Amino acid sequence: MQYLDDRLYIVTADGTLACIDATEEAIKAAQGGAVPEPVDVKAAAAVRWNPGGPPDTPDG
Repeated sequence: MQYLDDRLYIVTADGTLACIDATEEAIKAAQGGAVPEPVDVKAAAAVRWNPGGPPDTPDG
């Protein structure tokens, strides 16, 4: 767990990385019942280092 710039970053037991808005405004909104929809962000495809050539992705 890390806290930086009013954001709390956590990793769950299954490896999910989550960022929680811990600003005063977000906390007040949540206390009032206004909770934003979660956003599922997928990681970009891994890029392999290919010296002397273009980046190589797992798909090709």
